[in-house]
Amino acid sequence: MREKALVIANKGTQARVKIIRSDACKKCGACSPDKDIKVWAKNPLNAQVGQSVEIEINPATFLSAAMITYGLPLVAFVIGVILAYAVGMFFPISISEPIALMVGLLTMGISVLIIYFINKKAEESQRYYSYIVKILE
Repeated sequence: MREKALVIANKGTQARVKIIRSDACKKCGACSPDKDIKVWAKNPLNAQVGQSVEIEINPATFLSAAMITYGLPLVAFVIGVILAYAVGMFFPISISEPIALMVGLLTMGISVLIIYFINKKAEESQRYYSYIVKILE
């Protein structure tokens, strides 16, 4: 997956880039359209601050990150709801649906916190980094 970006900072062999959203990216709706997306990218071409570049992330890496970000909380929510219903069958509770919803939201929230802390380690490992593959100007 390739996107155009603008180099805004350099640090060693890495560059901080601001993504220039393509039409497909703008229409996705996953991110706030008013907020700039800034990421660190490996900079083997030694792009300088102010240059327009093309960055790339491996499609398998991108899909893996998307599954962790969106899929894991969904799975945690479903598991929480199912567990709450299963436990609720043993107790005479007449409001099992709201309790199941709350437990599902709680497990989803816990999964988001876990992802947040795993993200810090992933940043250190640089597995999910983009690469600058072309300098455009």
